[in-house]
Amino acid sequence: MESKYYEVKALQNGLATSLTSVLRNKDLIVWHSAFPSKTPIGYDAQDAPLVMWAFASDKEEQEDELISLINAFQTKIGWHLDKVRNGRWRLMPNRVWAVYEKNKDFTIIHAIAEVKREDPQFGVLANNEILEMARYLDESLR
Repeated sequence: MESKYYEVKALQNGLATSLTSVLRNKDLIVWHSAFPSKTPIGYDAQDAPLVMWAFASDKEEQEDELISLINAFQTKIGWHLDKVRNGRWRLMPNRVWAVYEKNKDFTIIHAIAEVKREDPQFGVLANNEILEMARYLDESLR
């Protein structure tokens, strides 16, 4: 079976990048960031994913569609999607969001580290599920 473009990106750059690869390929976003990603200093699949993006200004209809699809995604771990002050969108596991909300002095990266400390395998599950979400979005987005 032939690999999809987002699976290749995930292998090259980290599983969280599979989602941004789909959004870029569908020409929906103008900026993105994905953590964890593979860098010269390393990659740790036990870190839960954090994905951020900014929609292209002319993609309002697709923005609504994407948000609906993410909210409809059948998930085992649960995902938190929100729009931050600068108009960018942020997606992370609910468990990371809960730790972040509970500890106001934490950054999201601190929350990811705390979740990893509590349950090292959670990040692996979340990274695998974000690849599944990328597959779902690739098939579902118009």
